[in-house]
Amino acid sequence: MKKGAISQDSFKKRKAIEDSFRGFRPINDIPPETLTEEGKEIYKTILNNLPVEILNETDGYAVEVVADAISNMRECRRDIKENGLFTSYTNSAGMENRDQNKAVLVYQKYSEILKKYIAELGLSPSARSKIANMATQETQAQKKTLMDILNEDEDEED
Repeated sequence: MKKGAISQDSFKKRKAIEDSFRGFRPINDIPPETLTEEGKEIYKTILNNLPVEILNETDGYAVEVVADAISNMRECRRDIKENGLFTSYTNSAGMENRDQNKAVLVYQKYSEILKKYIAELGLSPSARSKIANMATQETQAQKKTLMDILNEDEDEED
């Protein structure tokens, strides 16, 4: 998306193109069977907290990935809580060693996946900030246009 001020005409054209790409089929509100029970609940929660007109059928994959990532991150946290950040094991020489719990690495991978996909859906704080900024710019452009019209009316009266 272009940053900075854009003309109202450019904004309308871009919005029309984006709307045509979005399509008209709504997202499936039935969670995919491949998700865990926890993942299915997360999927439903995401859909219930977003306006209906934002998502369409093709966004279902992104919502599924987000739900799966959160579910898997929670599983990793449960493992870390139960087994700790480090695990002990005995190597082939009979020596006791400590190593990082593998759940930490898995958690990091799913965290990166989550970060990418929530940004795509506009769910991250930075993505929401960008959307709010664009909405503010649009509102300011509309106010400026309205002020211009009012000023034109005053000029015509003189």
